[in-house]
Amino acid sequence: MKHIVLCSFLCLAATFLSGQSRFGYGVGLYPNFSGARLIAFDNISEREVMQINNRETWKFSYAAGVFANWRSEKLGFQLALNYMNSGYQTIRDTIPTVAPNPRDAVDWRFVYQSSYIEIPMDFQFYQELSKGSEIFFMLGASASYNLNNSIDTVFYFGDREVTDNEPQDNNEYNRLNFAFQSAMGWERALGENFALVIQPTFQFWFKGLLKDNSLNRSLYSLGVRVAFKIKQPEF
Repeated sequence: MKHIVLCSFLCLAATFLSGQSRFGYGVGLYPNFSGARLIAFDNISEREVMQINNRETWKFSYAAGVFANWRSEKLGFQLALNYMNSGYQTIRDTIPTVAPNPRDAVDWRFVYQSSYIEIPMDFQFYQELSKGSEIFFMLGASASYNLNNSIDTVFYFGDREVTDNEPQDNNEYNRLNFAFQSAMGWERALGENFALVIQPTFQFWFKGLLKDNSLNRSLYSLGVRVAFKIKQPEF
């Protein structure tokens, strides 16, 4: 299914780029909150699934990179290259007496970090609000390649905390993944050839983080993308 979606977007993009359009490029930043949807199979009981879900929560993540944009009056296509940090974390919890506690801390939590090279591609459908101001709906897909992974163990000593970082074996993780993404945005012209874009965005990744399918997680994120666009002069 994901391959059909990506092929469809590439075909539509090729059709669009062959027509008359105005080229633009720029830089974008996507601060977001990322979380994980638990993928559990029959060997995990419903009670265990609920216990895991109650302990896991969102973490602050981000993506940043460059993009190229082609657009006509009502329709746009965009291709980007980003560095992406994502993952999820557990809530702060009391350390069980049977668990290893090398720092003799009171509480702890775990932060699961993954970094990627990401290639998003999407279409924008524009509607003018006033001169120089437009809203748009975005629908797209994204491909990502996993670079590295780690687990941060945060130990709490009252108000003080200490973090231990443990790199993970990348061979246990899916290296290639695909995502669906959608957004509503606002584009404001800053003169003839410049624009500011503010875009609340949602992403959902199709494949799990790990190659092991017994207990896995699929990432998703919700945030606001902010971009600065430079538009080529019209001829």
